[in-house]
Amino acid sequence: MNKQKTILLFLSLFCASCTNINNSEIISSSEESISSSSENIPSSEESSSEILSSDDTIYDEFVEIDDTIYLEVNERYSVKKALLNFNGALITSKDISIASYNSNTKQIIGKKVGSTTMYIQHLTKKQKINVEVKEIGTYSDSFAFDFAHLQDKNLVAFGDSVTADATLGVNNATYVSLFANHFNMNLVKNYAIGGTTATYMYRGSNIYKEYANNTTAIDGCRVVYNAYINGELDNIDYAFIAYGHNDNYFQPPLTDGYASDYCIDDSFYSCHSYKGSYRYMINVLKEANPNIRIIVLNCTYSKYCEFGSPSYGNTYSYQDYRNATHEVALEKRCRYIDPWDYLKDYYDHNNGNVYYKDVVHLSIKGHKILSQYIISQ
Repeated sequence: MNKQKTILLFLSLFCASCTNINNSEIISSSEESISSSSENIPSSEESSSEILSSDDTIYDEFVEIDDTIYLEVNERYSVKKALLNFNGALITSKDISIASYNSNTKQIIGKKVGSTTMYIQHLTKKQKINVEVKEIGTYSDSFAFDFAHLQDKNLVAFGDSVTADATLGVNNATYVSLFANHFNMNLVKNYAIGGTTATYMYRGSNIYKEYANNTTAIDGCRVVYNAYINGELDNIDYAFIAYGHNDNYFQPPLTDGYASDYCIDDSFYSCHSYKGSYRYMINVLKEANPNIRIIVLNCTYSKYCEFGSPSYGNTYSYQDYRNATHEVALEKRCRYIDPWDYLKDYYDHNNGNVYYKDVVHLSIKGHKILSQYIISQ
């Protein structure tokens, strides 16, 4: 009897041991499966593209997107519109150190200078695109005016009465507003003020002589600087700068004799020239955000060009200030647009006043054709 109990006890212990071994193997296998599954969950910035880049892969062109996407460092390129009909599409990058994709914002992000390949996968279809990333301001194609580059970006504008809302009597009718609306941008603020010059209103200048007792008069340097010290430019992606009409009127010198870059402090007090003041404004914007993209818009056509400055002589012409604007834009790697000749064909003051309200200012229709011209560049 004791011998039978011993045998039964041994068999019971042996079976329990086998059960624990099997359970342990099942648990281990389950944990490996979970771990493997977790590794395959895509993060917000996709990395691996090995499954898409084998030599025998057949690529489709099912997404309407450029074959080559040009970006600047830290620029974001929206594919939200392109992927509208492809819910769940996965975009991977061969080299995420150059460009990566954020699946939450649906943006391709330029990381550093270089070229890489990215892959779009949706169900069984695969598409390949090239991405080229350049330094800011060195590649004109990357400063493209299209929906993918501009959608949801923050925009501000600085300028004189041609850029200001007040000259039209209707809000959001300027070329800046129309440009922003066309690309679904966020127009954070239009800082343009009628009568302002790019050149700092230093004591002894013609600007100071006329505006010294005008408490509302202000020059472009201080408009930009005040926005900067108030922290209003930190998250701005794009900025228009458009001066020159009032500078032509007041005739400040084009240069102070040396090509200096001014600091980001009250040293605009030493900006005694048109080019120096323009440099200062651009420097402030780039100090506020090193990744900002600046659009320098040269003067719109004005009938004043035929008889020079009406009050302060003709030392410099419109052409002189326009040339100076172009030189600074190139020097500071800004996007440059010159609408002078284009708008000259639309000048119709005293002959219908459809596009021009007077010898300088555009009408609402004038702003529409100007915005269309900028968009086409």
